[in-house]
Amino acid sequence: MSALGDSFCGVELVSIRECISTSDVVIVAIHREYFRSTLQDVAHLLADKVVVDVSNRETLKVAQSNAEYLASILPGASVVKAFNSVSAFAMDDISESGTSPAVYVAGNDPEAREKVIILAQAMGFRAVNLGLLKASRWMEDDLLSVFPLWKMPIALATAIFVLAWVFVVYIYFINRDKPPYSWEQLFMKVLNKPVCMTAIAMMALTYLPGQLASVLQIYYGTKHRRFPQFMDFWLKCRKQMGLVSFFLVIIHAVLSVMMISPTYYGSWFHKATVTVPANSTLNSALVLTVSKHWMTWKGESACLLGTLAFVLMGVVAVTSIRSVGDSLNWSEWRSVQSNLGYIVLAVSAAHATVMGAQGWYKRGFPKVFFAVTFLSVLLPFLVLAMKLAFSLPPLSGYLRKIRRGWEREGARYGDLEGGGNGQQAYCNLPGSSGGARQGNGDCCGDNIELEKSGSGAAFGGNKNAQVTF
Repeated sequence: MSALGDSFCGVELVSIRECISTSDVVIVAIHREYFRSTLQDVAHLLADKVVVDVSNRETLKVAQSNAEYLASILPGASVVKAFNSVSAFAMDDISESGTSPAVYVAGNDPEAREKVIILAQAMGFRAVNLGLLKASRWMEDDLLSVFPLWKMPIALATAIFVLAWVFVVYIYFINRDKPPYSWEQLFMKVLNKPVCMTAIAMMALTYLPGQLASVLQIYYGTKHRRFPQFMDFWLKCRKQMGLVSFFLVIIHAVLSVMMISPTYYGSWFHKATVTVPANSTLNSALVLTVSKHWMTWKGESACLLGTLAFVLMGVVAVTSIRSVGDSLNWSEWRSVQSNLGYIVLAVSAAHATVMGAQGWYKRGFPKVFFAVTFLSVLLPFLVLAMKLAFSLPPLSGYLRKIRRGWEREGARYGDLEGGGNGQQAYCNLPGSSGGARQGNGDCCGDNIELEKSGSGAAFGGNKNAQVTF
């Protein structure tokens, strides 16, 4: 084998029986359908051996994982699931990239798991202990799922964009005798409006579930009740929703910069007039409008707020990168994802308000609802108002009591068992739609509040596997 390369130096080709008898750890790298035919006859040789299953399946949500099936064939062996998420490219590239891909390890025997973890670390991987062999179901399902948390945000953004596009076309082209724009401007000037409407709506929807969680906790009177399934999934998708919003903001910023001129944004620039007096060819004075390239206060303030929101949103988006987030402690990460995130939302709403406030006043009610900027700020201002209400007395103190374990008399637990002090309660953990039983009544710890991961963490998801309320 050494003739094939230096990495094969010392490698010998032997039979399956010889390999098993001379090894403490055996890696099974065959498909599930060949488990029984290949290993059943040598099952007695694998007794007390560590057998590592690296296979994957082709269907989602099966009752029995490949590793569990292998364990049923080899009852005397300690079956461990590992390395199924590591591609051949990653194994070859690990020395060049300098990164350590994660290797998930699951098995019922703690000693066998530890041996595989040591093996993975010796190979340069970062081993993650997932516990019992049942976790192999998730390990195999995870490889078959394609961007599961991106589907809903992208579908939602697409739906909002389509509705905004139809609305913009209606108010500017269909509902007017003389459209203010030509059909040639559909590709930038008109398109930029539904893009910005979708971007700010997705940004507001990123922070809205945290405020709805506060409403539910006040309604329940306890923190020991699981949120509805749709809320749980919504909370998990906040990072993806925030990033979709950021991508749309980039498109909006680029289009806006390309169009900044007195022709496209006439109200942003000062106008000067030149009067030609009456003469032999003119019966009366002729007033000509000459546009200067100096912005008005409206143009400069709109550009300032838009630039500020874009830069700050970029900071929030960067901290959602795992390597950047891991370099921050909890307080730093929360300050960016929660506090700075709401500042971005407020500045973005102010940007749209400055652009459209004068037009809102002129339109009056109910025509103001046909203004793009007015509709764009309704949801952001609602989220900011809820945030302000829950941050000030008396609601702030009431929520703090609930999040520290206090329960209102007659608290609503739904179908779950009681959650009082000293009883078992439920809370949602990151990465699962179910609840985890915790003891002592306080499933979240006195020093963790909802805002830290529930209403705060937007783009970054959950920092260091903290509890998502």
